[in-house]
Amino acid sequence: MTRFGVELIYSSAYCIFLFGASKSFHENGSKPAVVIMTAAVLLDMVISLLAQALGLGPGEPNNIILFAVVFGILTVWCLFPVALICWRKKNMPLYHTVISIVEICWFIDIVAFLYGLYGISSQ
Repeated sequence: MTRFGVELIYSSAYCIFLFGASKSFHENGSKPAVVIMTAAVLLDMVISLLAQALGLGPGEPNNIILFAVVFGILTVWCLFPVALICWRKKNMPLYHTVISIVEICWFIDIVAFLYGLYGISSQ
């Protein structure tokens, strides 16, 4: 697996999450939608850990990449379980709000990570 492959899986995980979120909004938090979003978040976690274990992470991290990694962990990985708790307790307005926040945070995370990789020269 190459770094491009890892980036493709990251992007795919986000797209899968978006699909699950749109299904969830349309079906008011259906179980299949929650399963799809959970699979996407788990895929993101697994590929992140696997990329680090295989040395496929960013070659020379800069401040933007570090921001993206920390921001992603603190928002996406920590807020999604909060959304699941809201879903379990049937608090749908809060559940949908948290899912919306996760979508936005994950987008910021991906854009920052890609900008840190390709938008800043290492010279």
